[in-house]
Amino acid sequence: MLSAIDRELKAVEAMLRGVRAGKLSASRSQREIDLKLRRLSFRLEVTPAIETALSNFSAAVVHYATKMESFLPPAQSQIELESVLGWLGLLRASLENATLPYATRNEAEEFAVRTRRNLEYIIKGKDSGALVHVVTQLTVSLLGLIVYPWEKGFAQTIQSLRLDALKKQGWPQWSISLGEEECLTLGQLAHKLRNVVAHRRVTFSSDSRDIEDVELEFEDQKWGAVAPHWRASISAVQLLSFCIKFTKFIEAEVG
Repeated sequence: MLSAIDRELKAVEAMLRGVRAGKLSASRSQREIDLKLRRLSFRLEVTPAIETALSNFSAAVVHYATKMESFLPPAQSQIELESVLGWLGLLRASLENATLPYATRNEAEEFAVRTRRNLEYIIKGKDSGALVHVVTQLTVSLLGLIVYPWEKGFAQTIQSLRLDALKKQGWPQWSISLGEEECLTLGQLAHKLRNVVAHRRVTFSSDSRDIEDVELEFEDQKWGAVAPHWRASISAVQLLSFCIKFTKFIEAEVG
């Protein structure tokens, strides 16, 4: 099963269990699940079996929400949960070989693969004498890596990964000269870089087309502040290594 589909189904199951535990509203969860199912059907290549499974599960969710709004005794509510999860299991089985024919770039891992391929192509072009700019492509690659997966919920995966631990695994290190205490994990670094790139607070040490000659400095500044609260720098060579590590990590963890 494609990872994006699996994540959606796990989120749906979590909502159903949350309703059973009294942590989520049954009616609101029903609406959110319905929205997820409709979005999923738009992206899928829907077969008759999938269409039937989607319809049956959708009806089961409506029934479940209606029942749970009635404040059932614990034993009965557990029976209702097991019933709707049974229909979810049938839906999951029908989606086991599902495809997303026109939307593979919606997958974080596929987006990471394409980002790295583009970067590798530019590097090969530079080595062959083409008039291309590797450092510029590096910056573009960084933008794709820290913004796109973030929007797909990837931040939760990287939030607790400490930079000092990644250093021991061979990841390149950023030289943080300001606000180091606010940037101890990969998730915090990604958040900072996201803000920096969005507000164009990146400075290049040189216009050289040789990657070995360029260092990049990133500054994050809060709205209305007169000075930045975070600053970090990295050589273009190390940034290349960081981007490659990051894309492979996305492939391994998200895929």
